[in-house]
Amino acid sequence: MARLLRLQESQASRLCYDKEFAVLAVSQLMLVTALLSSGADVLGDAPGMELRYTGTLSRVTRTATEQPYKKFTLLVVASRQADGTKVAYLTDERGGGSWAWPERFGTLELNTKNKPANDATIRLLAEHEGVLNPIAIRQPFFEHPDQLGEDADGDWVSGQHSYEVAEGTKKIKDRECLVVRVSTNNGRKQRLWISTADNTLLVAAEQQVFMGRGDEFQLKLELESVKPLDAAALAKLQKPFETLVALKSQMNRPDGETKAELNDTQIAAAKKVIDSLQTSAEGTPLAPLAAVISRDVKSQTQRADDVSNVSKKFVGQPAPAFEVKTIDNKVISSKDLAGKIVVLHFWDYDSEPLTEPYGQVGYLDFLSNKRKR
Repeated sequence: MARLLRLQESQASRLCYDKEFAVLAVSQLMLVTALLSSGADVLGDAPGMELRYTGTLSRVTRTATEQPYKKFTLLVVASRQADGTKVAYLTDERGGGSWAWPERFGTLELNTKNKPANDATIRLLAEHEGVLNPIAIRQPFFEHPDQLGEDADGDWVSGQHSYEVAEGTKKIKDRECLVVRVSTNNGRKQRLWISTADNTLLVAAEQQVFMGRGDEFQLKLELESVKPLDAAALAKLQKPFETLVALKSQMNRPDGETKAELNDTQIAAAKKVIDSLQTSAEGTPLAPLAAVISRDVKSQTQRADDVSNVSKKFVGQPAPAFEVKTIDNKVISSKDLAGKIVVLHFWDYDSEPLTEPYGQVGYLDFLSNKRKR
């Protein structure tokens, strides 16, 4: 392509005496330049592409990077659109927390500059010190291919991000890559390895992640395989993805929901499509997810039925007689509580001596006093 660009420049100079031909040559030159800078040929001649990434999340200490406490995979199905690229994705996480199945998949609509609409992102969910932390990871197509020319070694700023292209190239699994360093206003840093074949495809990435009280982690992402998809193969993958995305929309879960529990409406929506989803996902990388959804819907349906049956059996009925000891060895009998409103509060404990759960008993006292007022 670079040789073609130089040829167009030469043609433009030779035709400069003829105004009409000069305009034509310059127009052709601008078109070639646009194609080079946009990264539009990342899909090649194929209508779609399947990408598979693997990744890890590891704690970073002052002396070393520890063994990964979370591993994950990322499946991407990219398809060419009239105004950009559509990216369907699926994550699979192992260890250190993970999303419930409705949050593991989605789509990104990328414009011709590979920027997603509505700032949508692919995210992992990591647990640290009892807190769940969403972590945005890089989408597979670099958002500034126009900055990575044949002799790219510059730097630029876009929004809150500063970019710097390192000198030379580096090979990652036989793919020649440019190394791009990215930093944000709050100090977080990334390193990206972008394929020189198209200045677009993300081959590998490293990024700083902070959780808890400033604890540092390192997230690594690496491309494992690239598979061009013909029209039939693309359609086979798109069908279950479309069913999943439509189901997600119907379920209307809050963005970033971390709870796995589904309400009755969400369970009903999943039940309607689970059979067709399993059929369309058969023989594709989405088959395991379809099986997970089927098991989860059955489990949550059974649990809801059990709760309903217990409620019908006991709610509104006289409480059975009981006699229990408190943690200070006092005896409480149901006879002593007759005619009173009683709250039985259960909690887990794993150490001696037994103590009341911090804050919770005080909250019950607060509710009791509020009722008296």
